[in-house]
Amino acid sequence: MRKKATAFGKGFEGAFVIHDHPTKHHHWDLRLQWPEGDLKQYQQKRQVGETTEPNGSEAKWVLRSWALPKAKVPKGSEKVLAVGTEPHPIDYTSRYTIQPGQYGATGMTEAVTITLKYKGTYRLLEYKPTSFTIQLIDDKEGVLGTYKIYRWQDDKWFMSQTESPLQKQAMEQHFDKSNPLVEELRRWKETANIKTGEYEDLIGETDHGEPIVVTQKADGQLVILSYDNGKVQLISKEGRVWEDTPVEAEVAKLLAKRKKVIAICELFAVDKEGKPLPYDKGMSIIRKPLSTEDEARIRLAVLDIKSIDGETIPGDYWQRILLVRQLFGGGTLVKPIVAKKGDASTIEDL
Repeated sequence: MRKKATAFGKGFEGAFVIHDHPTKHHHWDLRLQWPEGDLKQYQQKRQVGETTEPNGSEAKWVLRSWALPKAKVPKGSEKVLAVGTEPHPIDYTSRYTIQPGQYGATGMTEAVTITLKYKGTYRLLEYKPTSFTIQLIDDKEGVLGTYKIYRWQDDKWFMSQTESPLQKQAMEQHFDKSNPLVEELRRWKETANIKTGEYEDLIGETDHGEPIVVTQKADGQLVILSYDNGKVQLISKEGRVWEDTPVEAEVAKLLAKRKKVIAICELFAVDKEGKPLPYDKGMSIIRKPLSTEDEARIRLAVLDIKSIDGETIPGDYWQRILLVRQLFGGGTLVKPIVAKKGDASTIEDL
């Protein structure tokens, strides 16, 4: 599976595979086409604390290898351990069988077949001897993601997902930091009494001093909703703008009888069963350019109303929560948050 190699370094494209090892200690192996000369220089100079520049002039290529003990590649903000192992021959790129006692079959009493999880091309986007960034492109599934691999200690490395330069450029097209609603969202967050924990609770009180607890049941991205005569935008405090997804389409239907509405919301993602994803997994979907599949997993929880048809909604926060329910209670992708009022001993659902 040796690729036609260009000069090794930034911009290099080579072969990659990820093997699935169903052995006693189940793991995956990540293997990247690598010049043997560069690998030897790195191993030798690491012993004396020196560094080395890429060297692609060597005629011989190998598969530089890391074991992934968790049998996964990272998603979102997670990172996984990658343990450096012996390089393999360049043609070690298909399924194969190992017998008891052979390398990789420790503790096994029967032959084990090693299968291919992914196989394709990788792009070397950035390179330093102890840290580099790659994009993995599977022959069948296309782009798997962009990953940073960096050495922690000895042969222990970490692998984390990151954004490629093209992804960053695509994301920048969705940002509008000059939008005045960005500042309004920031002010709202500063004035709201937010407790951080597994969920974020907004604590307030009615005009009569009655405590209110409003629980955000989804752990996602705080946004401000702008509805203007049928056009809907969701804007984060960083200026990221979401529009033209099924969520915005439903908002437009729910608010069709209004001219303008400004509301505070939480954007989050759900699994295939419709259950909210944990923060890390949900944000890994929300923060990237959305595919059609991603759009179908986005939901919106409405937290507060700022204004309707140009008129600011003042006063009692609890009354604004009731107004949220009136406007958004009929939604399926868009829902009012779960709200309760009273102190810890007398909280009641409404």
